[in-house]
Amino acid sequence: VGTALLHAAVGWAREVGVHKLELHVFPYNEAAIALYERFGFEREGYRKRHYRRPDGFVDAILMAYELEPPA
Repeated sequence: VGTALLHAAVGWAREVGVHKLELHVFPYNEAAIALYERFGFEREGYRKRHYRRPDGFVDAILMAYELEPPA
């Protein structure tokens, strides 16, 4: 399902002229990180204590995917 959603998001982004997709992912979400990296997302940054949760603050990894311009 995740791969299909990413393909749909990239297709939409290309159609409307977006050149870069970005996302945040929690560092402990290894399955999501692996999916994004397989798809071609790259790590661009790390945000310490970025999200507040009931049990405290949690870090976030910033990832991005640059789209090729249409041929």
